[in-house]
Amino acid sequence: MGADCGVFVEFMLGEILNTLKSRQGEPLEKVNDVGVNVGVNEELERVLGLIKQFPGINANQLAKQRPDKTKRTIERHLALLKVNDRIEFKGAPKSGGYYLKTEV
Repeated sequence: MGADCGVFVEFMLGEILNTLKSRQGEPLEKVNDVGVNVGVNEELERVLGLIKQFPGINANQLAKQRPDKTKRTIERHLALLKVNDRIEFKGAPKSGGYYLKTEV
């Protein structure tokens, strides 16, 4: 993965966010009714729990905590959580990690 990968990921996350916004506030549960596996929500909660337990954890570390999931699957979960404004990435791409967003 090159240095430009982060730019691409940010672009794609923006496109996903725009698509979600275009659904005009349709609740996330409604999106699940059209084919997204409901079990994903449980896995997202597990990932959130790990981020809460280990603030600053990165995708590699999360994958080690969840050996039943591939790193790519963990990255997809992280992207969903980021788009839904539940987590944020802080730091440099190689040494940074994920944190829960503070509730306002």
